[in-house]
Amino acid sequence: QWNGNLDELAVWDSVLDSTQVSNIYNGGVPNDLASTNPIHWWRMGEEASYTGGQWTLTDQGSGGNNGTSATLPAPPTQPSTDVPLWNNKSFLFDGIDDYIDCGDIAEFDGTTVLSISVWIKVANTSDAQFIVSKYFSSTVRTHIAIASNVLYLNTSNGSSSYGSIAF
Repeated sequence: QWNGNLDELAVWDSVLDSTQVSNIYNGGVPNDLASTNPIHWWRMGEEASYTGGQWTLTDQGSGGNNGTSATLPAPPTQPSTDVPLWNNKSFLFDGIDDYIDCGDIAEFDGTTVLSISVWIKVANTSDAQFIVSKYFSSTVRTHIAIASNVLYLNTSNGSSSYGSIAF
C-alpha cells in the first residue's frame, strides 16, 4: 500500500534520453508529456472523473488502460486547502487499502526496456510501500517501492530471489 500523494504516472516502452528526463524533472509538474509519446499516462486529479462511487483515470497515452480506484474518497464539492484527500493535482493514498487498478500492463511482461516517471510525496518512508507494482505470481513480479528511506526497483523472474537497484 502507498501512504502519500501520487501524480502524473507515465510509462514508456523505450529508454528516455537524458534531455527528456531533465525536461520532465526541471519542468515542475509536467503539464504535457504527449511529445515524449508515453504508452501509458495517468494524470490523476486533472483528468479523473468520479461516478458511481469510484474514480476513473483516463490513460492519456496510447495504451488505453484506464484506471479505476478502490476505496479512494469522493471529491469534495469545493476543493480547498483544508481537504487534503483531493486537490485537482494528485491523489492521497491512505497506506491501508487505497489503490488504482490500471489493468494488465503488458509492457511489464518480461520487458527489457522501460521508463517510468511519477511524482510522489511520501508520508512515511520507514515502512515498505509500493508505488508501481505488477504481480504475475508469488515469485514473478516487478515493482518500484520505498523501504527504510531507500527507493528500489525490484524484479524477479520466478526464483525466490530478487534483482534490485537501490537509489
